[in-house]
Amino acid sequence: MVLSDTLGYPDIYEALQPAERLLGRPVNPTVLATAEWRTKRGDTGSFVSRVMATPRLFVLGSDDDLA
Repeated sequence: MVLSDTLGYPDIYEALQPAERLLGRPVNPTVLATAEWRTKRGDTGSFVSRVMATPRLFVLGSDDDLA
């Protein structure tokens, strides 16, 4: 999952191509803008609320960035 107000799906998809080749399988990111994240965070049963309820591994950023 990628949260960004500047990168779109095509940008992320292109960046993930080397990882797909290395893993030998598709990588299907979920890309959300900050406002979309905040809106969906409170929706019970949404993908975002499920993400918030489980342990996360951050490549960049931290839980503080999700507030």
